[in-house]
Amino acid sequence: MILPFILIFGTLQLLDWYTTYKVLQSGKGKEANPIAAKGMDILGINGYLGLKAIILTYAGYFVASTSLPLIILMIIFYGWVVSNNIDVANK
Repeated sequence: MILPFILIFGTLQLLDWYTTYKVLQSGKGKEANPIAAKGMDILGINGYLGLKAIILTYAGYFVASTSLPLIILMIIFYGWVVSNNIDVANK
């Protein structure tokens, strides 16, 4: 039952990684989250975004197994993040 939600959430994490990387590399945007910016300074963009994708996908599995409404909200949020990244990259 939760597998489709995990696949969607994991896909959104990969899209977030890709679109954030594109925006940051293009110079059209910057990381607004100071914790994420520090993580990128320490691990590099790909290292931080890859680690975040793995951790959040695992956390998404746990959340989906305990609270379906919460994983749906997380999917909506990351859908918005990816959409925003695409808008910024295309400006």
